[in-house]
Amino acid sequence: VSTSGTVVHYSTDYGVTWGTRTAFDASVGARAIATSSDGAKVYVGDATGLVCRYSADSGVSWATSAGTGGRTIYQLRCDTTGAEVVALTLYGTYLVSADSGATFTERFM
Repeated sequence: VSTSGTVVHYSTDYGVTWGTRTAFDASVGARAIATSSDGAKVYVGDATGLVCRYSADSGVSWATSAGTGGRTIYQLRCDTTGAEVVALTLYGTYLVSADSGATFTERFM
């Protein structure tokens, strides 16, 4: 999985062929990405860093996470199942989701 502008590129055959899924509208690109080991759950932070979008169906449909609170997201990581997600932000804070990206709560380092 990789991102380019407003799309997520994905492969189901170890990179032999690639497809695309649109994650954002044309005015916003992607900054950070994370995916479950099977590729079903995908998390993308937009280029502004303020929004996390997530998909539970390999990018066919997308929803916007709650609780990011306008914090700039620089990195996204998730566990192998995609159920737990961490978004790294500025100034020693990070956001944690235990519900597959639907909501985030702030934590301090």
